[in-house]
Amino acid sequence: MAQQERNSKLFYPALGQFLVSLPIICIACVIHRPGYVIRYREKYNDRLWFMCRTTFSILVERAAKYVDKEGGQLEIIFEGSGKKEDSDIIQYLRTLKSTGNPFNPSTSHDYRPFTADDYARVIIGEPRRKTKANPLLQIADLILYPIAKSGYNSEYPPYKELRKHNKIIDCVILPEDKPFMSVKYSCFDGKI
Repeated sequence: MAQQERNSKLFYPALGQFLVSLPIICIACVIHRPGYVIRYREKYNDRLWFMCRTTFSILVERAAKYVDKEGGQLEIIFEGSGKKEDSDIIQYLRTLKSTGNPFNPSTSHDYRPFTADDYARVIIGEPRRKTKANPLLQIADLILYPIAKSGYNSEYPPYKELRKHNKIIDCVILPEDKPFMSVKYSCFDGKI
């Protein structure tokens, strides 16, 4: 046990240093599932949207806005999780490119939604499925956890370290762009 503790004390700081050394900007959409169900069950009865569609649409829009503002284009690579789920992700993007944002225009107007033309212009091709064996997806998992955890605990040390090194999108965008491009936390008490 003592050797395992020593290894952990060496491994985790080295992993943290590796992650903050990467040339990356991280973005996420984190939805608190119980809060989501409470908020939308009454409005939509048992016809709740799948959270994955909601999350995908918000995340892709925010990432596309950032990339567009930087003068670039976006390619979407995702970790496969099943034939149906993978097919859904591809369909979600096709829908964004053909009809635009799926949210209610009257309630989403303040977020300056992208149009179908915006998505088609900024996003390259179809989403590409990769397996967990892909090193970039392993890194994405390691980065996503602290971002998600910060929805419950903003003092979580790995999250604070990512912020300290400007690896979270919120640290590199202008304050006026935060409502449209920052990490999105939804259905958390006090963070809606």
